[in-house]
Amino acid sequence: MNATMAVMAREMMARRELLLLAVAAAVIVSLMPFMPGLESYDAEDVRTVGSNTLAVVLGWGLALLLGATVFGGDLSEGRLGFFFARPLSGFAVWWGRILAVLTLIWVVELIVLLPSFYGGGMSIFASREGSLFAVFGDLVMPLLLLLLAHAVSIMVRARTAWLFLDLAGFVVFTLFAWFSLLPFLTMFAQTALWVIAGALIAALLFALSVGGAFGVAVGRVDLRRTHGALSLALWATLAVCVAGVTVYAGWLRDFGPPDFHDVEVLTVAPDGRWVETIGWAPRRLDVSRRCLVSTTDNRWLLLPGHSWAYSGEVVYSRGGSTALWRGDGLGDKPRTLWWADLSRPDPYTRQTNLVVPQDAALALSDDGSRLAILEQGTLSVHELADEQLVTAVRLPGHLERGTVFFTSRNTVRLFARNENGADQSLRMAEVDVETSKVVTTGEIHGLSDESWVAVDASLEYLVTWTRLRIGDLPVKKVYDAVHGAFVKDVTVAGFPRFLQDGRLVMLAVSEDGNNRLVVEPVADGDHIVYELDETMGFELSGEAIPGGVVLSQLVDPSDNAQGLRVDLFDVDSGEVRNIGSNLRRGFPWYQWKWGKAGVIFWYGNQTEAGRFFMDQSGALVRWDPETGELIHVVGGRE
Repeated sequence: MNATMAVMAREMMARRELLLLAVAAAVIVSLMPFMPGLESYDAEDVRTVGSNTLAVVLGWGLALLLGATVFGGDLSEGRLGFFFARPLSGFAVWWGRILAVLTLIWVVELIVLLPSFYGGGMSIFASREGSLFAVFGDLVMPLLLLLLAHAVSIMVRARTAWLFLDLAGFVVFTLFAWFSLLPFLTMFAQTALWVIAGALIAALLFALSVGGAFGVAVGRVDLRRTHGALSLALWATLAVCVAGVTVYAGWLRDFGPPDFHDVEVLTVAPDGRWVETIGWAPRRLDVSRRCLVSTTDNRWLLLPGHSWAYSGEVVYSRGGSTALWRGDGLGDKPRTLWWADLSRPDPYTRQTNLVVPQDAALALSDDGSRLAILEQGTLSVHELADEQLVTAVRLPGHLERGTVFFTSRNTVRLFARNENGADQSLRMAEVDVETSKVVTTGEIHGLSDESWVAVDASLEYLVTWTRLRIGDLPVKKVYDAVHGAFVKDVTVAGFPRFLQDGRLVMLAVSEDGNNRLVVEPVADGDHIVYELDETMGFELSGEAIPGGVVLSQLVDPSDNAQGLRVDLFDVDSGEVRNIGSNLRRGFPWYQWKWGKAGVIFWYGNQTEAGRFFMDQSGALVRWDPETGELIHVVGGRE
């Protein structure tokens, strides 16, 4: 240690002129507010920005310059023998010189930052992000650049065959680092991303330190021998460290529904036998896994190629036998389609060769055998099992943007949004898959940018909801979903939902503040109004059994943590049946589709979906209407 400190002190004295450079830079920063063109800016802000910027520039620049010359120049010119003529080990020489240079760089940065400290510059540490940036930019990055420049300078100056190992090691390290970080990048697990990135940087710093010290200790004044020792030690150490980081990164992602601690549900298959979940496990940072989980047994499927929790959507066949989703990707690039066969005792997932953009509309036939894709004005239908193209139809301009549904295996119905100045319309059309014939069946006018459209389970009726101006009550109208013919106005306030039998149900609030449940037929007939006992906190979630809607309200309005009291309300008899208390909704209660132009096609016909809740432990539970029990499905804290 004494030898290392002696070398360090000598090297710092030899480069003490750097401190004068730092003082000059600090004086310049202090005078910056008085420079022409900067008088109009706040003096503290000018000093803060100037000092932080100049500290980074000087710190990084000196690290590169000194790292490249601290050993490389002396070794190539034979001047390092001065140290080895004395009873000093190679490790003492290397650590002494490196610590001296690093200390000088940090002191230079500190001196340059001093003007900002009395001018509000410490505000950079007020946030977590600012503190991390300051530590990384002012402390870690100079060290990394110093060690990198030192190693590269020796490799370049030596020009030995070991350079091939250096190039190969660099490529392999880059690939391992990228593939370790990519999964966390695509799933937006920011904490895990920074932890793995930090571990890789730490591994690189450690390996560069070991390699640099070992190279000088073994090679001493021989540059070629120094290069060989440095390369061997560097890449061997880095291989071990990166292997450990890779194993840890893999462990962070290696869990499934049995390990879930917290869980969220996005979609439910129409038959209720499978749910799409996002789960988090203890000690796995913010890494989530997206899975399809069986609600009847212990089966589950990881959704490969789909890590980001809220990207894309899972599309189900109406019979619940097949699920389809887009794979991962960054930005707006097209995504590969994946699908799962859920009808087998041993369900499996499969990657297709079909690639679609994010805004392509997707639909599966009722039996899950066919896939319809509406993409850039072309409707294509494929046999899903062998990806054989059945038909591809170029649609007329007024049908290019929208979404699609299968009404039968050989018929696809389109709903397309069209803009014509202030008047926006919704057109309906049908495509015969066998003949590729396109027939426009109807059109609805009078929509706006804020309109949404809900279709019922049979695709026979739709309801539009339009808010004309801020403060206006929404205008709700029912139309024939095939021909666009107007059926009726809905005069009752409230957000309408289609029941499985086609009726509309709404939760409205009267002028006196009382809650009312309104059942509205889509054709002729009067609506039914039920006055609810309570006056606060009601939410209408959806159907749990045909004709039985789920009503929920806070157990204690003053304490949201207690969750919801959930009841089943029979819309025909008005009878109320308690499902449970201290529950919360597990997902939005409906399956939805987005049209390319922003029309939402929403239909609440999934009776099974209304049976799922989250309990106080964070577990997903399913209500059994026959027994009235809440059955655990997945997740939950112990």
